[in-house]
Amino acid sequence: FANGLTTPYMFDDVYWIRDNPAIRTLWSLSSARRPLGYYSLQLDYAVHGNGVSGYHAVNIAIHAAAAVVLFLLVRAILSRESRSKFAISPTWLGFAAALLWAVHPLQTSSVTYIIQRFESLMGLGFLLCLYGVLRGASAEGRTGKWTWYFVAWLAYCGSIASKEIAAVCPLVVLLFDRAFLAGTWRGAFKRRWPLYLAMLPPLVWLAMTMRGTLGDDGTNAGFGYQGVTPWEYLRSQGGVILHYLRLSFWPDSLCLDYGWPVATSPLAIYLPGAMVLALLFTSLWAMWKLPKLGFLGLSFFLILAPTSSFMPIADLAFEH
Repeated sequence: FANGLTTPYMFDDVYWIRDNPAIRTLWSLSSARRPLGYYSLQLDYAVHGNGVSGYHAVNIAIHAAAAVVLFLLVRAILSRESRSKFAISPTWLGFAAALLWAVHPLQTSSVTYIIQRFESLMGLGFLLCLYGVLRGASAEGRTGKWTWYFVAWLAYCGSIASKEIAAVCPLVVLLFDRAFLAGTWRGAFKRRWPLYLAMLPPLVWLAMTMRGTLGDDGTNAGFGYQGVTPWEYLRSQGGVILHYLRLSFWPDSLCLDYGWPVATSPLAIYLPGAMVLALLFTSLWAMWKLPKLGFLGLSFFLILAPTSSFMPIADLAFEH
C-alpha cells in the first residue's frame, strides 16, 4: 500500500474530507451517523490538515491492526481444535491466513480510498468483537470472562459507530458462538445472554440514525434513491456477488468505480441468482451438519446483506 500514500482525494474524499468544514473542529459533528469514523478524520485534520499522506498512513495502520486481530483470532480458534488435525502449528496457520488477507489486492479500495476508512474501522471492530467473545469464553473466572466480553461489546459499539454494516455483527457472533464455542443455540444464549442483550441498544441507536437513509434520503442510497428500483438492484446482485467471489480467488480487473449495469436479460438475472441461492442454501445446510464451515458461508452472506440485497445504492458493485 506504500505507493498509495500520495494518492489524491477522489470522489467522496473531496466532499467529506477536503471541503468538509465539520472535520476542522474536534467533536464538531454535523451528523450523528458514523461518529467514530468522522472523529478519526477530525484527528487527522488536527495533526496534518489536508495533506493526503497522513490520512493514507492512518488507513494503512487501521488495516494492519485488523490483520493482527485476524491473526490472533484464527490462531485462537485453531488452538481450540485438536492439534493432531494440523501438520502446521496454529500460530503459523493463523499468520498465513492473516498475511494473505492483509495483502490481498481486493483490499486496495478499502485502504487506499481514504473515505473507506469507515469500512476498515468497521471491520477492525467486527474482528475484535469476535476475538473478545472467544477470549471471554476461554478465560478463567467470572471477572476474566466479563472483562473480555466488555472488550467485545466496546469493539462492537466502535464498529456500529463506523459503518452501518455492523448491524449484522450480533448475528455473526451468535453463529460463531454456536459453531465454535457453545455447540448449540441454547448453550450460546444460556452462557452469554447478557452480552447479546447489551448488543440491542446500539442497534436501536443505529436504526434511529439511519431512518433518513433507509427512507427518503434519495441521494445515493436508500429506498428513496431514484437511480434504480429495489427489484432492479436485487436482480443485479447475483452477478455482482459471483464477481466478488471470483475476485476473492483471482483478483484481476480490479476497479474503483465500476458503473455496473442493471441486469436485464433472463440469463443475467436468473442464472447468477440461482447459483447464489444454491450457495446460500448450502451454507444453511452446512450450519446444521458442519457448523464451522456453515459459519463461514453464512457470515459471508450476512455481511454482504445490507449492501448486496434489495436496498438500492447508486453503485451496484463496490470492492470495499
